[in-house]
Amino acid sequence: MSLPYSIISLFKFNNIFTTKYNGRFAFLDIFRFIALCWVVINHLGSEGRLDILRREKSGDLFKQNIHEHPIFGPLFGNSALGVEIFLFLSGFLAARSWQRHRSVDSPFWLNASGFLFRRWLRLAPPTLAFIYIAAGPLGKWALPQFYHSMVSNCSSRQLFSHALFINNFSKIPTCMGWLWYLGLDWQCYLLTPFLLYLLEKRPRFGISLLIIMIGGSVFIRGWHCKINEICNNSDVDIPFVYFPNISNDILQTYSSLFSLYARPTTKIGPFLIGLIIGYFTTLKETFLLKPKTSKLLFFGGFLLLFLTIYGILPEYWYPNQGNTLYNTLYTATFRTIFTVGIAFIVISVLYGERSRWRKLF
Repeated sequence: MSLPYSIISLFKFNNIFTTKYNGRFAFLDIFRFIALCWVVINHLGSEGRLDILRREKSGDLFKQNIHEHPIFGPLFGNSALGVEIFLFLSGFLAARSWQRHRSVDSPFWLNASGFLFRRWLRLAPPTLAFIYIAAGPLGKWALPQFYHSMVSNCSSRQLFSHALFINNFSKIPTCMGWLWYLGLDWQCYLLTPFLLYLLEKRPRFGISLLIIMIGGSVFIRGWHCKINEICNNSDVDIPFVYFPNISNDILQTYSSLFSLYARPTTKIGPFLIGLIIGYFTTLKETFLLKPKTSKLLFFGGFLLLFLTIYGILPEYWYPNQGNTLYNTLYTATFRTIFTVGIAFIVISVLYGERSRWRKLF
């Protein structure tokens, strides 16, 4: 997610603390707020530091010190997992939006076009306005460092790819690379009507297809990191920025990491998990879990979050081990496992003993 987008979005969370909610899904704002702060802290305290952007030794020393801390190292280094929370929520809310707005008397293509148009209206206007300002004279004057490192290397073709939401397929992400998430989000939305249609008309086939897609994404991640020898970079702790005299080796590293991090083939799993859970909630509005099951899901979800966040420590302790079996399996699975943990907590809060969890959410 783009840093400017993240900072601007912080203002949306003022109503979390000033407005009283009665909706069942109000607690999802807590997850959104945590994810947003997580990503912003990483951008400001790590990827946003000038010495890191300029590849200075002090930047390398800072990142080394962060990684060597047993508590804050994984929390800051793995903060990109906040994106997985956004993807889960995006899929979850997309499923509910589809079910809420579609008309059973209208043909599929009319419902699909209406859904996609509403999604486009949420993404396109602010994105186009941001590109126009950031890539123009105002951006160059007001944000010279941002312009130099993120915009100066932009071609008209790259700017056009941002406007079309296909920027996450760029080979070298040195032109406003942090906008990759918006392209991924839109591409996931394009699949949503078809997948939800299958879930409704052919439930067994639909859920089987979704599980295969999630598993296939895990496999592709492992295969991709293996052949590119980047399985020891699970957190992709590298800013995709342009700086003078950038070497071909660094550009190749950028390309390999970006294709692992930003493409739907390797990143769609969390969105699909959210889609499944969101669709399930439209079918089971009054479902209630047994207390023991609710507790198991709740604390089991937190355990999965803890294990995936801190499971990156061996990569920090032994940064030059490369494609070990552990690094490969971790890189392939940790984002999906993390999202499953989020899903467990969401299910527990929605269908468990609400009076108990209201104190936390």
